[in-house]
Amino acid sequence: LSVLQRVDRAIAADTTLAARVRIATVSFDPGHDTPARMAELRRTMTPRANWRFLTASTPSAIAPVLAAFGQDALPLVGDDERSLGLYRHVLKVFLVDARGAVRNVYSSGFLSPELLLVDARTVLKTEVPALAGTKTR
Repeated sequence: LSVLQRVDRAIAADTTLAARVRIATVSFDPGHDTPARMAELRRTMTPRANWRFLTASTPSAIAPVLAAFGQDALPLVGDDERSLGLYRHVLKVFLVDARGAVRNVYSSGFLSPELLLVDARTVLKTEVPALAGTKTR
């Protein structure tokens, strides 16, 4: 989250990025990360740019999103098969263009604010404007 906070600050300071870039933090644990908890996280992070903190109503509601992005999130269970309230997952940050295409995926070993910002600027420069009447995400 500290890397994303630094990215948020840099986006807010750059009018071109601030107008076109959004950050979304998505929880895959709706049982724990309720809307109230996500709102508290947002207050804690004090975003300056367009940074959203999202959750789902149930694990089955978030499952298609995780599957679409190839994000594994396996609930850990104890010896008694009861949930430990923890998930095994690989941190992934996705750079998604205006048309919804994933342009890059960053894991913890390649996650730096500088790299994310350079890549975001590159994607913005190479995007072809949408045709009139065409919907974009």
